[in-house]
Amino acid sequence: MKHIKKYKIFEANRWGSESISLFKFKSLLKKNCKNWNENNTKIYRGTSDIGDYVFIDPLKGEIRSSIEDINVHIDSIDYLPSWKDYPKYSKSVIGISGDSQPAYGSTVYEVIPYDNSKIVVCPEPTIWESFGDGGWGEYIYLINNFFHGLDINNVNELKKIGNIMQHVSYPNEPNYIDYFIKKMQSVIGKKEDISGSDCYDFINDYLFNPDERGFELVKYTDNFTIPTYKQIWTDGPVLLKKIRKKY
Repeated sequence: MKHIKKYKIFEANRWGSESISLFKFKSLLKKNCKNWNENNTKIYRGTSDIGDYVFIDPLKGEIRSSIEDINVHIDSIDYLPSWKDYPKYSKSVIGISGDSQPAYGSTVYEVIPYDNSKIVVCPEPTIWESFGDGGWGEYIYLINNFFHGLDINNVNELKKIGNIMQHVSYPNEPNYIDYFIKKMQSVIGKKEDISGSDCYDFINDYLFNPDERGFELVKYTDNFTIPTYKQIWTDGPVLLKKIRKKY
Protein backbone atom coordinates (compact mmCIF):
# COMPACT_ATOMS: atom_id res chain seq x y z
CA MET A 1 0.00 0.00 0.00
CA LYS A 2 1.23 3.49 -0.82
CA HIS A 3 2.63 5.29 2.19
CA ILE A 4 0.78 8.42 3.23
CA LYS A 5 3.06 10.98 4.79
CA LYS A 6 2.08 12.32 8.19
CA TYR A 7 0.96 15.89 8.56
CA LYS A 8 -0.85 18.20 10.92
CA ILE A 9 -4.42 18.56 9.85
CA PHE A 10 -5.69 20.58 12.80
CA GLU A 11 -3.94 23.65 14.07
CA ALA A 12 -5.56 26.12 16.44
CA ASN A 13 -8.37 27.92 14.59
CA ARG A 14 -6.91 27.10 11.17
CA TRP A 15 -9.45 24.38 10.49
CA GLY A 16 -12.25 25.88 12.55
CA SER A 17 -10.97 24.00 15.62
CA GLU A 18 -10.93 25.02 19.25
CA SER A 19 -9.56 23.22 22.30
CA ILE A 20 -12.34 23.15 24.90
CA SER A 21 -12.79 22.20 28.55
CA LEU A 22 -14.38 18.97 29.75
CA PHE A 23 -17.35 21.02 30.98
CA LYS A 24 -17.92 22.56 27.55
CA PHE A 25 -17.40 19.20 25.86
CA LYS A 26 -20.10 17.60 28.02
CA SER A 27 -22.42 20.53 27.44
CA LEU A 28 -22.05 20.38 23.64
CA LEU A 29 -22.29 16.59 23.68
CA LYS A 30 -25.55 16.67 25.63
CA LYS A 31 -27.07 19.39 23.47
CA ASN A 32 -25.92 18.41 19.95
CA CYS A 33 -24.84 14.77 19.98
CA LYS A 34 -27.82 12.86 21.35
CA ASN A 35 -27.40 10.20 18.65
CA TRP A 36 -23.92 9.26 19.84
CA ASN A 37 -23.86 6.01 21.79
CA GLU A 38 -21.62 3.02 22.44
CA ASN A 39 -23.39 0.87 19.85
CA ASN A 40 -22.65 3.21 16.94
CA THR A 41 -19.75 2.57 14.59
CA LYS A 42 -16.92 4.68 15.96
CA ILE A 43 -14.97 7.22 13.91
CA TYR A 44 -11.35 8.08 14.64
CA ARG A 45 -8.97 10.81 13.60
CA GLY A 46 -5.20 10.98 14.06
CA THR A 47 -3.52 14.36 14.34
CA SER A 48 -1.14 16.36 16.48
CA ASP A 49 -2.06 16.79 20.15
CA ILE A 50 -4.47 19.72 20.29
CA GLY A 51 -5.96 19.09 23.73
CA ASP A 52 -8.09 16.48 25.43
CA TYR A 53 -11.35 17.83 23.99
CA VAL A 54 -11.84 19.76 20.76
CA PHE A 55 -14.70 21.39 18.89
CA ILE A 56 -14.40 21.69 15.09
CA ASP A 57 -16.57 23.47 12.56
CA PRO A 58 -14.72 22.78 9.27
CA LEU A 59 -16.99 25.16 7.34
CA LYS A 60 -15.34 27.99 9.28
CA GLY A 61 -11.82 26.78 8.56
CA GLU A 62 -9.48 27.08 5.62
CA ILE A 63 -9.92 25.08 2.43
CA ARG A 64 -8.28 21.67 2.67
CA SER A 65 -5.56 20.61 0.25
CA SER A 66 -4.36 17.08 -0.41
CA ILE A 67 -1.64 15.42 1.65
CA GLU A 68 -0.19 14.46 -1.72
CA ASP A 69 0.91 16.88 -4.46
CA ILE A 70 -2.33 16.37 -6.42
CA ASN A 71 -5.62 18.12 -5.64
CA VAL A 72 -7.68 17.17 -8.69
CA HIS A 73 -9.96 14.86 -6.69
CA ILE A 74 -10.65 17.53 -4.07
CA ASP A 75 -11.46 20.16 -6.69
CA SER A 76 -13.62 17.75 -8.68
CA ILE A 77 -15.69 16.76 -5.64
CA ASP A 78 -16.28 20.47 -5.03
CA TYR A 79 -17.17 21.31 -8.65
CA LEU A 80 -18.93 18.31 -10.20
CA PRO A 81 -22.74 18.22 -10.17
CA SER A 82 -22.74 14.51 -9.32
CA TRP A 83 -21.38 15.53 -5.87
CA LYS A 84 -23.74 18.46 -5.27
CA ASP A 85 -25.58 16.78 -2.38
CA TYR A 86 -22.38 15.64 -0.64
CA PRO A 87 -20.27 17.56 1.88
CA LYS A 88 -17.33 19.28 0.20
CA TYR A 89 -14.12 17.38 0.83
CA SER A 90 -12.26 20.69 0.96
CA LYS A 91 -14.29 21.83 3.99
CA SER A 92 -14.63 18.64 6.01
CA VAL A 93 -13.20 16.63 8.86
CA ILE A 94 -11.63 13.35 7.72
CA GLY A 95 -11.71 10.13 9.74
CA ILE A 96 -11.55 6.35 9.65
CA SER A 97 -14.43 4.12 10.70
CA GLY A 98 -14.33 1.52 13.40
CA ASP A 99 -10.59 1.10 13.91
CA SER A 100 -8.29 3.64 15.54
CA GLN A 101 -5.06 1.91 14.51
CA PRO A 102 -4.83 3.32 10.93
CA ALA A 103 -5.40 6.90 12.13
CA TYR A 104 -2.33 8.92 11.13
CA GLY A 105 -0.84 11.43 13.56
CA SER A 106 0.77 11.50 16.98
CA THR A 107 -2.56 11.49 18.85
CA VAL A 108 -5.77 9.57 18.19
CA TYR A 109 -9.16 11.17 18.77
CA GLU A 110 -12.65 9.80 18.59
CA VAL A 111 -14.75 11.92 16.23
CA ILE A 112 -18.29 12.59 17.48
CA PRO A 113 -20.47 14.17 14.78
CA TYR A 114 -23.40 16.42 15.56
CA ASP A 115 -26.79 14.75 15.18
CA ASN A 116 -27.90 14.07 11.60
CA SER A 117 -24.64 15.32 10.09
CA LYS A 118 -24.03 14.19 6.53
CA ILE A 119 -21.20 11.65 6.35
CA VAL A 120 -19.55 10.35 3.20
CA VAL A 121 -18.28 6.76 3.41
CA CYS A 122 -15.57 5.72 0.96
CA PRO A 123 -15.77 2.24 -0.58
CA GLU A 124 -12.13 1.64 0.40
CA PRO A 125 -9.87 2.48 3.38
CA THR A 126 -8.68 5.70 1.69
CA ILE A 127 -10.05 8.10 -0.87
CA TRP A 128 -7.08 7.32 -3.13
CA GLU A 129 -7.95 3.64 -3.25
CA SER A 130 -11.59 4.56 -3.92
CA PHE A 131 -10.92 6.28 -7.25
CA GLY A 132 -9.87 3.48 -9.55
CA ASP A 133 -10.40 -0.11 -10.55
CA GLY A 134 -6.81 -1.08 -11.17
CA GLY A 135 -4.65 0.45 -8.46
CA TRP A 136 -4.00 3.23 -6.00
CA GLY A 137 -5.48 6.51 -7.25
CA GLU A 138 -5.80 5.19 -10.81
CA TYR A 139 -8.42 7.71 -11.92
CA ILE A 140 -6.93 10.57 -9.91
CA TYR A 141 -3.63 10.16 -11.75
CA LEU A 142 -5.42 9.60 -15.07
CA ILE A 143 -7.31 12.90 -14.78
CA ASN A 144 -4.40 14.85 -13.31
CA ASN A 145 -2.11 13.80 -16.16
CA PHE A 146 -4.85 14.52 -18.68
CA PHE A 147 -5.20 18.06 -17.31
CA HIS A 148 -1.43 18.45 -17.45
CA GLY A 149 -1.42 17.47 -21.11
CA LEU A 150 -4.13 20.05 -21.80
CA ASP A 151 -2.49 22.69 -19.57
CA ILE A 152 -5.64 23.22 -17.50
CA ASN A 153 -6.12 23.26 -13.74
CA ASN A 154 -9.57 21.86 -13.04
CA VAL A 155 -12.54 20.06 -14.53
CA ASN A 156 -14.55 23.23 -15.19
CA GLU A 157 -11.95 24.41 -17.70
CA LEU A 158 -12.79 21.43 -19.91
CA LYS A 159 -16.05 23.07 -20.94
CA LYS A 160 -14.11 25.81 -22.75
CA ILE A 161 -12.30 23.33 -25.01
CA GLY A 162 -13.60 22.23 -28.40
CA ASN A 163 -11.76 19.36 -30.10
CA ILE A 164 -9.48 17.84 -27.48
CA MET A 165 -6.79 16.67 -29.90
CA GLN A 166 -6.45 20.18 -31.27
CA HIS A 167 -5.83 21.53 -27.79
CA VAL A 168 -2.81 19.41 -26.79
CA SER A 169 -0.36 21.73 -25.06
CA TYR A 170 2.46 19.23 -24.57
CA PRO A 171 3.02 17.42 -27.90
CA ASN A 172 6.02 15.64 -26.43
CA GLU A 173 3.72 13.96 -23.91
CA PRO A 174 0.78 12.75 -26.05
CA ASN A 175 0.20 9.62 -23.98
CA TYR A 176 -1.48 11.68 -21.25
CA ILE A 177 -4.23 12.51 -23.73
CA ASP A 178 -4.27 9.10 -25.42
CA TYR A 179 -4.61 7.19 -22.14
CA PHE A 180 -7.63 9.24 -21.13
CA ILE A 181 -9.31 9.03 -24.54
CA LYS A 182 -8.76 5.28 -24.74
CA LYS A 183 -10.26 4.81 -21.28
CA MET A 184 -13.21 6.97 -22.26
CA GLN A 185 -13.80 5.07 -25.50
CA SER A 186 -13.59 1.73 -23.69
CA VAL A 187 -16.55 2.82 -21.55
CA ILE A 188 -18.75 4.87 -23.89
CA GLY A 189 -17.65 3.44 -27.24
CA LYS A 190 -15.80 4.99 -30.15
CA LYS A 191 -16.48 8.66 -30.80
CA GLU A 192 -14.85 11.03 -33.26
CA ASP A 193 -13.94 14.65 -32.53
CA ILE A 194 -14.11 14.35 -28.75
CA SER A 195 -14.75 17.69 -27.09
CA GLY A 196 -13.91 19.05 -23.66
CA SER A 197 -17.59 18.80 -22.74
CA ASP A 198 -17.54 15.10 -23.64
CA CYS A 199 -14.60 14.59 -21.30
CA TYR A 200 -16.29 16.62 -18.56
CA ASP A 201 -19.36 14.39 -18.81
CA PHE A 202 -17.21 11.25 -18.71
CA ILE A 203 -15.52 12.41 -15.50
CA ASN A 204 -18.81 13.47 -13.92
CA ASP A 205 -20.83 10.45 -15.02
CA TYR A 206 -18.22 7.73 -14.60
CA LEU A 207 -14.65 8.31 -13.38
CA PHE A 208 -15.59 10.54 -10.45
CA ASN A 209 -19.25 9.72 -10.10
CA PRO A 210 -19.92 8.80 -6.44
CA ASP A 211 -22.50 6.13 -7.31
CA GLU A 212 -20.24 4.52 -9.91
CA ARG A 213 -17.31 4.53 -7.50
CA GLY A 214 -19.35 3.14 -4.59
CA PHE A 215 -19.39 6.10 -2.20
CA GLU A 216 -22.25 6.28 0.30
CA LEU A 217 -23.93 9.34 1.79
CA VAL A 218 -25.42 8.66 5.23
CA LYS A 219 -26.59 10.64 8.24
CA TYR A 220 -25.35 10.36 11.80
CA THR A 221 -28.32 8.81 13.60
CA ASP A 222 -28.74 6.87 16.84
CA ASN A 223 -28.27 3.60 14.94
CA PHE A 224 -25.28 4.79 12.91
CA THR A 225 -23.67 1.69 11.43
CA ILE A 226 -21.18 1.65 8.56
CA PRO A 227 -18.44 -0.78 7.47
CA THR A 228 -15.22 -0.53 9.45
CA TYR A 229 -11.85 0.62 8.15
CA LYS A 230 -13.34 3.04 5.62
CA GLN A 231 -12.32 6.66 5.21
CA ILE A 232 -15.16 9.07 5.93
CA TRP A 233 -15.60 12.81 5.76
CA THR A 234 -18.18 15.19 7.18
CA ASP A 235 -18.63 18.95 7.12
CA GLY A 236 -19.56 18.78 10.79
CA PRO A 237 -19.57 20.29 13.27
CA VAL A 238 -17.91 17.57 15.35
CA LEU A 239 -16.42 17.03 18.78
CA LEU A 240 -13.09 15.27 19.29
CA LYS A 241 -12.24 13.26 22.38
CA LYS A 242 -8.63 12.18 22.90
CA ILE A 243 -8.19 8.41 22.97
CA ARG A 244 -4.44 8.04 23.35
CA LYS A 245 -1.03 9.25 22.32
CA LYS A 246 0.47 7.02 19.65
CA TYR A 247 4.12 7.84 20.25
